[in-house]
Amino acid sequence: MIFQPHTYSRTRFLLKEFQESLASADTGFILPIFASAREKMNQFKVDSRDIIKGRGNLFYIESDNRLIKKLDEVIEGGDVVFTMGAGNVYKLKDKIIKIINSKTRITNELKIEKNKDLIQFNTLKTNSTAEYFLEAKTRKDLIEGKEYALKNRLPLFILAGGSNLAIVKEKISGLVIKNSYRELKILEDNKDNVLLSVSSGYPVSKLVSETVEKGYQGFEYYKGLPGTVGGAVYMNSKWIKPMNCFGTNLVSAYLISGPGKISKVDKRYFKFAYDYSILQKTKEILLEAVFQLKKTDPKILKKRSESAFEYRKKTQPMGVKTSGCFFKNVNEKSAGHMIDQAGLKGFSVGDFFVSPVHANFIINRGSGKGRDLLELTRIIKAEVKNKFGVELEEEVIII
Repeated sequence: MIFQPHTYSRTRFLLKEFQESLASADTGFILPIFASAREKMNQFKVDSRDIIKGRGNLFYIESDNRLIKKLDEVIEGGDVVFTMGAGNVYKLKDKIIKIINSKTRITNELKIEKNKDLIQFNTLKTNSTAEYFLEAKTRKDLIEGKEYALKNRLPLFILAGGSNLAIVKEKISGLVIKNSYRELKILEDNKDNVLLSVSSGYPVSKLVSETVEKGYQGFEYYKGLPGTVGGAVYMNSKWIKPMNCFGTNLVSAYLISGPGKISKVDKRYFKFAYDYSILQKTKEILLEAVFQLKKTDPKILKKRSESAFEYRKKTQPMGVKTSGCFFKNVNEKSAGHMIDQAGLKGFSVGDFFVSPVHANFIINRGSGKGRDLLELTRIIKAEVKNKFGVELEEEVIII
């Protein structure tokens, strides 16, 4: 989605609504405000950059030329591009069509890339490359990607939304599959409930906005949670006010269990626990998850989602390079509180430092090195062990 805001007054008045609606796109590019002849720029304290605040999938682009260059970098065959605005953004259509036509995808052959830079695929923004890389956009891509790795005896790593992950290796050997498989289907719909099939690469943020809007109860507390459905099921992501786990409403799922083998399993198979599912042990790949959600008033769900998001903004660092909560809580003891009490808020090693907002978040202030992150992690664990006698365990996946 490419959006060119029109008038400073309208942008200021509808800022929140613009943020919410534009964030429902997979990726949004926001151009400078197209002014009205009736107003002057210095009359209003608002800017296109205000629209992207706190939205990880929205980006400010300062010029048409920069936009075209960026689109050439990110557009893939099969993508749909919208332009919206009352200015001159529509005049870019011929250039955009040219880019789309140049991105034809070979459908009968996997698009395996070599030495792929992974910085854009992890929220901590660490520099690393994948020896082999595949962006899986379909169910078939995931299945064939797994078979490709087995056939060529390559180690396999599935990359979801890139949060809850700390990449410390300069190069990851084997095949990295970026899960971009996005599909949502209504399997059953009755008066009280709906049965949804959601693909593993579906963004949680998109799922939240869609289910809240339609009045499907179950995911409203996860507004602002980065990542994908696959990652949220894998970690059994949680929200604590009130306590709610992502796997609560799961009914069944489809997994890649072996070469060419697709298994259907029920909820019991996952053995859900605190920050845990059986997938962490079996390393099976989730294809689709089926959830049963209760129907309720969308206004109630919107109020809950907004409340959860506001709490998240107040208590967690936003708009920074972080992988999320770094350590697990221990026996109902808050890891963040213990790190804080150990006097480590703001403590840094290289470009990595402990967030002064929430001590269980480690932030990359620039070009953090993997060795510095490992050293900071070691120090945090040692200080907490020394003060509280508690062994901290990482919640993030370190690779």
